[in-house]
Amino acid sequence: MDKKEARSNSLKDRRKVDYVNRSKNVVKYIIDNNILDRFNNIGIYYPIGTEINIMDLMKHYKNKNTT
Repeated sequence: MDKKEARSNSLKDRRKVDYVNRSKNVVKYIIDNNILDRFNNIGIYYPIGTEINIMDLMKHYKNKNTT
């Protein structure tokens, strides 16, 4: 399998996942395990399509610089 096929297969698999619940679970895991607590600057991205949505981290970490 070449890179193009691998990417295509990964995108197909990702579309099958309930990304709304997956996003909530990822954000909950990060917050519950204090993963970002020690950092002052946190990079946040806007999700495209079915990417994991971590925008709720900005609400939780209001006292940190989120870019």
